[in-house]
Amino acid sequence: MKAVPIRKYIIEINRTNLEFLEIVKTRLEKDKKNEKGFFNTYEPTFVGYIKENEFKLRRRGFGNITMIPIVKGKFIQDELETKLSLTVKFESVINLMLIFWFMILFMILFGTLKSIASDNFNFGIIVILIMILISYGFVMVTYIYELETIKRYFKSNFYIEIR
Repeated sequence: MKAVPIRKYIIEINRTNLEFLEIVKTRLEKDKKNEKGFFNTYEPTFVGYIKENEFKLRRRGFGNITMIPIVKGKFIQDELETKLSLTVKFESVINLMLIFWFMILFMILFGTLKSIASDNFNFGIIVILIMILISYGFVMVTYIYELETIKRYFKSNFYIEIR
């Protein structure tokens, strides 16, 4: 398991990039028509946009949607085949929050080592350390769940298996 919530994939597709973008556009329009509300849909719906050679998708959610990863796709055109480069990551706000928590984590670890070396250890530091690790675990569990949802969506709608 990777510790950083960013995944990059390069996938070979058996369509041209224009055909694939048209399929994505059609699916996004269908998802837009299917907007009944977050709890009333049985399958995930996505919103996003399509540019010339790339697209950006996000699963529809309610309330605070910063914890839902973004899928960015860009086409790599070879002479023989079309490849799709996919990046699944959080919004920049979440990445900044994770960097902030890692800085706090390292300061706590440094303080713990310093207190152990000076025979002035406080067990309150361990409680704070455990709380930070639990919150990071919640972030990663959310990311992994959403990543699996994105993989199922791509497999069922675009016939692309992401591994």
